[in-house]
Amino acid sequence: MSAYNEQQPTSAPTRIPESTGGTQLPGSTRRKVATCNLRSLAKAEVDFYPGERYSKSEYDRKIKWTGTMLGTLHADVIGFQEVFHQEALQAAVDASGVLSNARVILADSTGDTLKPRVALATTLPIIGEPQTIHQIPQEASLHFLDDAGNPTAPLPVTAFSRPVLRAEIEFWKDPGDDESSGVKAIVYVVHLKSMNPEFLDGEDSNDPMVYALGEARAQARRTLEAAGLRALVLRDLKGTRTPVIVLGDCNAGNPSVVTSIMSGPSPSRFIEPDEKKALWDRMLYDAADLQSKQSMDGAYYTHIFDGHYELLDRVLLSEEFYERNPSRVAKVEYVRLFTDHLVDGGLSNDQIPRWQSDHGWVVVTLRREAARIDTVPIPE
Repeated sequence: MSAYNEQQPTSAPTRIPESTGGTQLPGSTRRKVATCNLRSLAKAEVDFYPGERYSKSEYDRKIKWTGTMLGTLHADVIGFQEVFHQEALQAAVDASGVLSNARVILADSTGDTLKPRVALATTLPIIGEPQTIHQIPQEASLHFLDDAGNPTAPLPVTAFSRPVLRAEIEFWKDPGDDESSGVKAIVYVVHLKSMNPEFLDGEDSNDPMVYALGEARAQARRTLEAAGLRALVLRDLKGTRTPVIVLGDCNAGNPSVVTSIMSGPSPSRFIEPDEKKALWDRMLYDAADLQSKQSMDGAYYTHIFDGHYELLDRVLLSEEFYERNPSRVAKVEYVRLFTDHLVDGGLSNDQIPRWQSDHGWVVVTLRREAARIDTVPIPE
């Protein structure tokens, strides 16, 4: 991971320099962003998968549990995964007790097919209309070279398995600012292809080779979706000062090729400063990684499967939130993971009730400061 810690040799400072960052606010202002996989949030008495539905009692418990959790998070912007019905999400948001004024948006809400979707809830103003993005951008098409060294046709994966949600949100605004000022951030909510194998019709999933190929297809699709998201984010990152936030279930541990593709490459310490700045401008940083640089406790996970503790759910941030960036608009103050409800099935016979999520939830507090101290004065 890159770091804004390379400084030119200077004489010892005798005063605290003025911040070179953006517009300053009186005092500190915090905003909290979160990502929450809801584990099949659907209405009662409706099959969300073949033969799977919630009874009225289970649905009521799921809404109550989800609402209580959301009330504890008390986040300003929340990205959701695995939402089947907007009415169910609205009920859970209403049950939180703290999101009564939140706007709730479901990706592809006009679609007729019952399927898990991503969604967004925010108490902050949304600028314009949110977008649902179905197609993987053309620039993310993946070609190989054939035996003669010529490019092959691209892999036939052209759409996200779950459409991506994009919204521009006003995070901070000074008193007296006009409509065009203030600090906005572009927020993406994503849910990449699951780790379940992808089989062809008629294949025998008990055949070990068929199973291996199914896993390879799932990995290829998830990797292409990561490249597609990278293409979308780069359109917003290149040459701009607009912060970008990605909230989502990436279905990839840490480290992984998928998360590396989404984040982008970090610069080598041997390249020129201008080249480094260009790479920093296009990078995304995992909020958990940023906190781990300040904390001795680096145990982060949001999912447990077969004894493996994995960080699948992520909050990725552009350089505008990196503490070491002197031109930041805010910084990561705290990352909190809500994982007490998770169970390690390899060590316990306990089961997570269907009305609870099987993922931990990630909440990141961003703090915008009135004044930033980038250099500490040396006492005389």
